[in-house]
Formats: sequence, C-alpha cells, structure tokens
Amino acid sequence: LYLVSMGAVLATFALGRIGAAGSVAVAAVVASVAEILGTGPLQLNALGPSAKLLASQLFLAATSLTVLPVAAELHARKALLARVRDSEARFRLLAEQSSDVILHLEVGGEFRFVSPAMKRLSGHEPADLIGRPSADFVHPDDLPAVAAEHRAC
Repeated sequence: LYLVSMGAVLATFALGRIGAAGSVAVAAVVASVAEILGTGPLQLNALGPSAKLLASQLFLAATSLTVLPVAAELHARKALLARVRDSEARFRLLAEQSSDVILHLEVGGEFRFVSPAMKRLSGHEPADLIGRPSADFVHPDDLPAVAAEHRAC
C-alpha cells in the first residue's frame, strides 16, 4: 500500500493537480477491482467485508489527504515563481534603461548587480565590478564611515 502512496506523490510532482486526482482515481479503481477479484492486499487480513471496505476507504482518504495538499502547494509555488520572474524582468528593464546608477550589494559589500549607467558615468564596466568589494572604490579616509553605513543597512 505504501508503494501506491509513493506513486501518487510522484504523479502529483510530475503532473500537479491532475496527477493527484488521477492517481487517487486509479488507486480507487485498482483497489476495487482487486478486492472484487479477491486478490487485493486486504485479503491477507482476516477482516469481514464491511471492515475491508472501510479499510479501503481509509486508505484512499489517507492517500487523498497526502497528495492534494502537495498539489496545492506545488500550484502556489508555480504561480509565485511566475510572479517573481515577471518582477525580475521589470526590475532589469528599469535598471538597464535608467540613467541613474543602480547597485545591489551583498551584506559584505560586494557588488551583486551594477546597472549599465555605471559605464556612462564612471567608465567602469558593470560586469567587471560584480563580486568585487565596494570598498575598493572608496577613498581610504572614508572607509570607516562607509563601513559603518554598510553595517547600519
């Protein structure tokens, strides 16, 4: 029975909500046919017909309660990822077309993103700055103040 649940979870990851619903439906049909033919896994137990039916229903309910929340979470993640991609595309479009320099620094002060305006205003290629410490571009007398501002941010 655990293999059926694992198959249902794998189908859910592969096909989403359709995989979840389909795998539970397939499990219900297969379990029903197997029980009718007297070959199902519940035949190994000395249960009466009503207890076997109840056990089958409990198994299908447990499988449903396992895969349906997974399918819902996968759907929500997919929608969130699409929104993040759209947002990033808008940010990149704005940053690349802006006449202002836009910088994104890591916590340690390294450049993570540098807009193309940096080339026009300072002569530095944005790609050459990625990963370099921003402190390399600060006058030595100003380093303590800049470091304090980085910590404050």
